[in-house]
Amino acid sequence: KEGRIDILINCAGIGIAGAVEDCSGEEALRQMDVNYAGTLRMIRMVVPFMRARGNGLIINIGSVGGVFSIPFQTLYSSSKFAVEALTEGLRIELKPWGVKAALVEPGDVRTGFTAARIYAKDCKTTAYGARFTQSIKQMEHDELHGKAPDAVVKVILQTIRSKNPPVRRTVGGMYKVLVFLKRILPSRLVEALLDMMYPKSNVK
Repeated sequence: KEGRIDILINCAGIGIAGAVEDCSGEEALRQMDVNYAGTLRMIRMVVPFMRARGNGLIINIGSVGGVFSIPFQTLYSSSKFAVEALTEGLRIELKPWGVKAALVEPGDVRTGFTAARIYAKDCKTTAYGARFTQSIKQMEHDELHGKAPDAVVKVILQTIRSKNPPVRRTVGGMYKVLVFLKRILPSRLVEALLDMMYPKSNVK
């Protein structure tokens, strides 16, 4: 309609909760279709216009959950890991045309995402019992007490105003530290730290 597109912000997303064992192939495809394939579809629609002008910026809203795989939200993390890879490759492909791409990685944010969380059908009879329930409860508490959406908007604006946007910007000081630690700590230690963040229950 306007004859040009300067910026694309891909921020639509859903979260499907459930242990990997409890999530069906159909649920996994739905998760990937919205968070990953939806992002891909928008990029494919917009990039030809940006390349023709030799300018443009694509901002993909990832997640700290796309850096650390979150237990019982593993499908969500998988989709955000995929968005990370998509953005990294896209940056290199579009560089000759002057089109830029970047990631914004929020942690826990107070949005409608919490109320809209989708539960895998088979999680109602899950073998993971209280551990699943308590972990999701902890996640919802963290989300409801997380940063206001304005914090994410501020980082998006910083990315827009940057002449050479970095590959990724993480939202929140604590999450920046966690992302940095993942780069330098052994994987087993990172796994142990994540395991400590969520409630435990005895497995019978």
